[in-house]
Amino acid sequence: MRRNRLKNKQKQPCNKKKATLNLSRVASVNQTILIIGVFTVQFVLASFQVALEARHT
Repeated sequence: MRRNRLKNKQKQPCNKKKATLNLSRVASVNQTILIIGVFTVQFVLASFQVALEARHT
């Protein structure tokens, strides 16, 4: 029984490490998507502004 308990204690940290690794991977993916989204919005706004200026002149 004591041996089993030791094995379980050794197994847990690895699982925790894997979980945090997955979380950080998801966070980095979300960050990339967010950055791409911001650039897309800026591009759309810039093109819209150019179109408005072209219409005024």
